[in-house]
Amino acid sequence: MIENIDMIEPEAGTNTQTAVIETRLRAAKKLAAGGDVEQAERIFLQALKQAESVCGETGALTGMVLIDLVAFYESQGRADEAKPLWDRVRLVLLAYVVEGKVSRNGRRDHVLLNDSANE
Repeated sequence: MIENIDMIEPEAGTNTQTAVIETRLRAAKKLAAGGDVEQAERIFLQALKQAESVCGETGALTGMVLIDLVAFYESQGRADEAKPLWDRVRLVLLAYVVEGKVSRNGRRDHVLLNDSANE
């Protein structure tokens, strides 16, 4: 069992809250690999809640947590629980494409889906 996960020091140069979320993900993956599925799921869900709080529902880190949670559910044969999360991942991706969060050469580019000028 992993205790005091919030007390782990972040790596140099990383945002503390981001580091805690990433630490939770590593811990959850380790627990899942060790067979402690209930504890792993609890920590994945904590990481998701924290990522949503820090980055919003369509933030990149939230998307990464969602992808890890989807992989966890799918590895457990829980595809029905993974499916709605894929829908949320899709919303994160759309937010980055439609809202212009896609960056090239340090510029903020706006990319519109189905824009005939981009074909």
